[in-house]
Amino acid sequence: MHSKARPWSFFENFPPGKKPGLYGTYCFDPYLERLIQKKWSSHIKGMGLNHHVILGNEATSDWIDENLISLDLFGGQDSYMILNGEDIPTSAQEKILELDLSEKFLFISFSKSGKFFLKCCKGEGQFFTMEMPKFWESDKLLDFLARELGGPLNSSIKNYILTNITHEVGSFINALKLISIHFGSKQISLEELKEIIPPSRMDIFQLASLFGNKNKQEFFHKLIALEVSQKEWISFFNFMIGHLFKLTGDSKGNSQYERDLAKQRNLWSIDEINNEIKLFGELQIEAKGGNLKEKLRLAYLKDY
Repeated sequence: MHSKARPWSFFENFPPGKKPGLYGTYCFDPYLERLIQKKWSSHIKGMGLNHHVILGNEATSDWIDENLISLDLFGGQDSYMILNGEDIPTSAQEKILELDLSEKFLFISFSKSGKFFLKCCKGEGQFFTMEMPKFWESDKLLDFLARELGGPLNSSIKNYILTNITHEVGSFINALKLISIHFGSKQISLEELKEIIPPSRMDIFQLASLFGNKNKQEFFHKLIALEVSQKEWISFFNFMIGHLFKLTGDSKGNSQYERDLAKQRNLWSIDEINNEIKLFGELQIEAKGGNLKEKLRLAYLKDY
């Protein structure tokens, strides 16, 4: 049996009961995968069973013979968890699918969805795929992680995180842990939050719209406040160069972005566009090893 669910729905029904057998999950994210493993281990230990954990490359054919096929002379009921199930040797995979697990628990945690996981999904046992949230479900993901890590967020803190933090599990967890470390259960203000969690999310279309409409001060003010990787800076400046080139042509679409371009085009001369393309080329160079923040501050002050 195989089922799929988003993280918040997945954990409503996990772990699934107390019946021995073959279980497994594939998870798209290492943080959530670790949470799955912890909940499974707690589930097994809560049942008073002997719990063993090994890596996929250790689950050889001989290991299966010794631990999952041979009789238990001491009569105990054991549980085994295999991490990195995608690394289980090919010679052992068929043995696992043919196991009689009427008295033992075997849980396989997959970090990748490969051929063996797909075979498991079609066979006996219970297998689950944790699905990545859609881009419009980030608020549900954040609410879920907040509950798992200690408690719900008030609306202002939640909105700040959604607006300023990259919409990824790891980024959300790091932000929530920083709040817990610095403030515990104490109420915090947005000003206090900004001190420990600076903005790290680029809304490239919003930024392009600001610059395209010549709101340069706000544009550079937002960039100065950002703390993102070198790769993200370089990619963004490349995007902005492309955006400026598009201001010299004709829009060929009816998307919101194309409609914004059409409005912005009337605000710029060719000379202005060429000067700004040169600026973003210089910012790319600074991002690769120069003093980018200083260059951004100079650009911000120039437009006062």
